[in-house]
Amino acid sequence: MKNSCSGRLPPMHPKVLKALKDIFGRGGRIGAACSGGADSVLALLLLLEAFPNDKGSITILHFNHKTRPNTEIDEAFVRNLAGRLGVKIIAESMGQKPTSPTEDALRQKRMEFFFSAAKELGLSAIVQGHHKGDVAENIIMRLMRGSGSGGLCAPRPISKREGILFLRPLLNLSKKEIEDSLRAISQEWRFDETNAQNIALRNKVRNIVMPAIESLEDRSFQNGAARSRALLEEDNAALEEITLGELASMPAHGKNSILLSDTLKKHPALARRAIYELFRKSAQKPPSRAADVDITVENICCGKNSKVSLGKNFLTYCARLGQLSISDGAAKPFDIALKPGENFLPDGTCICVEKKTLSDTEISAILSGQNDDSKGVFISSQAIDVNSLRARNIDGKDEYVPIASTSKKNVFKMLSNAKIDILKRKQLPIVIDRGGNPIWIPCLPPAKSAALKPDMRDAIVLTYRL
Repeated sequence: MKNSCSGRLPPMHPKVLKALKDIFGRGGRIGAACSGGADSVLALLLLLEAFPNDKGSITILHFNHKTRPNTEIDEAFVRNLAGRLGVKIIAESMGQKPTSPTEDALRQKRMEFFFSAAKELGLSAIVQGHHKGDVAENIIMRLMRGSGSGGLCAPRPISKREGILFLRPLLNLSKKEIEDSLRAISQEWRFDETNAQNIALRNKVRNIVMPAIESLEDRSFQNGAARSRALLEEDNAALEEITLGELASMPAHGKNSILLSDTLKKHPALARRAIYELFRKSAQKPPSRAADVDITVENICCGKNSKVSLGKNFLTYCARLGQLSISDGAAKPFDIALKPGENFLPDGTCICVEKKTLSDTEISAILSGQNDDSKGVFISSQAIDVNSLRARNIDGKDEYVPIASTSKKNVFKMLSNAKIDILKRKQLPIVIDRGGNPIWIPCLPPAKSAALKPDMRDAIVLTYRL
């Protein structure tokens, strides 16, 4: 490719070149993000060199963060560059200098500008100047966060967000190659003086960690990171395709629920992607704690019911049905008769009813308070008819006299005092007898009226399982 300024520019990433040809071929419009730095300037020049006849369909997008003394000079530089190249430009700024900007906050403002400009101009894609160095830095930073292959293979040559393609033609080039290419055609660029300040994490990785890694061995870490990124992208794309195919093979189940195939339940990598596909499908935000997703994945693959809080909602998995759902804190109304054996409730949890003859040791342990009432309790089969038990939702007015107490206590107050999460309180069942009297709520002691006595051997065991 010949450059109009004389000299020769390097080739852009082949995937990006193909995508651009398709976009221009159907009359699409492109935005070129340009800060004035070497990366974005070269990306712009590559775009214009490859598609000289489509200059009218290209618009430069410049965002002035107003975080440095030289940002006004940077904007003037980009405006002059646009004028010299004969390309339209849209520039926007923060309005006023932010007091304590973070890297994420500035990126968010910049992205808001990109999306606004894309909507206003009808852009099909936005070209960005990410390069090999950004890939290597990203891998280190994402490893620090514990990212999977989806996070480690970013930035990709082509990605999509809110309906807009983001194209990165320089991912096959290093920072040195970019700057050398601009010097070869006598093209100036702007320097961000804050890049030398080791305040932001990315700068620390770039200025401290990267040189240390490169010094360990006579090989390019950036080249290795770029290859790993490409391989991870291949793996991630294959796993995503398998996941979507498996989900498509299952019956539709509403926007807040999906059914998992045996293959999805077998492999953690696929189960995890199914979870995030449910979040995308339901337009819900994933949990802020990655550990909540990890717990759900583990339970799915172990064939266990699962329920984790998402703040206002729950992420639940019913192993019996293979159903993964996002639901609010309001429990579905139910009132069911309990029979000996497993009794499944509408949310997939289970109350197990069992008759058991206890040994002296077991009775002594129970009466001395060694039983974990949060999981199950032993009640008197003489005081309670095993065939009279029912389970229903907890009512705000429910109250009973628990073991070791002499007066009635409100169930919700007892759960609150036990520091049970408010969403979980709304989901827990209450076991009642034929007369509607409370016998037990998981996480609380049983009713005093149903308590075992020292001379009793026959008991009813009630167990609650997620």
